[in-house]
Amino acid sequence: MEPQNPQKSQKKRTSVLASSTFLLHLFPGPLAAGLLFLIPLACLAQTSAPPVALMSPRSLMPAAPIWSSDRMICVRSSMAMAGYRTPVLMFADNARASFFRATRLTFAIPPAPITLFLGNKRDGDKSVFSSRIRLSSDEVIERIELPDPEAADLLLLRRAIWRALYRSWLVSAGGGHEATLTKLPSWLAEGMIRKIDPTTWSLDIDRVLQLWSHAALPPAENLLVATNAASMEPALGTVMAAYLSERKTYEGNNVFDALIKTAAQGNDWTPERISSAITGTRDLDKLDENLDRWLISLAQKIATPGLTTEGSLERFRSSLLIYPSDYGKFFNTSKPCITFRELISYANDPLLLQAAASQARWVRMGAIGRDETLGNLSERYAEFLEAFATGKKGGELIRLLMLAEAQRKELEQTVRDGKTLKSE
Repeated sequence: MEPQNPQKSQKKRTSVLASSTFLLHLFPGPLAAGLLFLIPLACLAQTSAPPVALMSPRSLMPAAPIWSSDRMICVRSSMAMAGYRTPVLMFADNARASFFRATRLTFAIPPAPITLFLGNKRDGDKSVFSSRIRLSSDEVIERIELPDPEAADLLLLRRAIWRALYRSWLVSAGGGHEATLTKLPSWLAEGMIRKIDPTTWSLDIDRVLQLWSHAALPPAENLLVATNAASMEPALGTVMAAYLSERKTYEGNNVFDALIKTAAQGNDWTPERISSAITGTRDLDKLDENLDRWLISLAQKIATPGLTTEGSLERFRSSLLIYPSDYGKFFNTSKPCITFRELISYANDPLLLQAAASQARWVRMGAIGRDETLGNLSERYAEFLEAFATGKKGGELIRLLMLAEAQRKELEQTVRDGKTLKSE
């Protein structure tokens, strides 16, 4: 019996791990655990591919491509990487299905086939490259390349597949004209892809609303131009794409569809054209006003139910102030509001007693749709406000407020540490 090669065994384990990763992404939950016992049958029988320098000329020859059942997804590789074709195809087919579930888009023209090319690198390269190309046969395909299929970032791969499908939809919506893509800004497709992912969408909303609330957001003219700041701040492209997809034209039609058809006719993408479609005038100040109103409504929406982000926590903090009607006007003109700690000093003011009772409702509303941690925090603050409104003494009020403040600081630290707060 030949002695076992430790290096070969390690390669086998690495190959098994890669297949496990694909299964866990394809079938999350208990189903993945039930399927993992199949991996030894499929993977342990073959070794992982050696580095390119050690591959034989025969192993670098093309293996037979494999296809999805509808022949719209194809995976190609060398013979050395042939073992990765099936898990990659399964992942791509699953990603395609999730795209259609999330977007519910329909295609008037069949989407371009997606071809995934698996490279021969074995250096841990996580890159995923994608492009839309026209073959010598005049057929248009979406090409996605994984230099090292074992190390490829699965999130990037899924987004590349979604991006390919969305580009095909833009062409379909434009009547099948490939030139449509050349007239549309690159951030439009990328922004819509980021919007599909609930976590990315929520974080992008937080980022843009933060810029907007601090008066750091450029005017609509600069945000909606074909080449904008989205290349440096992807969140801008996400939110602007969402804005256009939700707006109606001045006549009541869908703005997004109108802009795509305009691009298909060879017209350039300009903020004035967008303003004309949305406001009925080329006045960019009107467009800026329309965008501001939409951002106000966006701040009041729950992008991902049950999710508490740093941005949503910051917006919740804005409800922890009381704005008496006479503040900033006849009394204490230095500021229009008072903090909850300052409120304790005005226990005999009937207007503030009433304001505190009303504020308790607003504090509870600020946590609606978020995770239970923020819900519990809102209850602590509401208990303090209701205690103040019902005439509780200073010592009890201080105790309730300190309890709420300590819980808030703990929650803020948890969010800053990057922990996701989401209800199951």
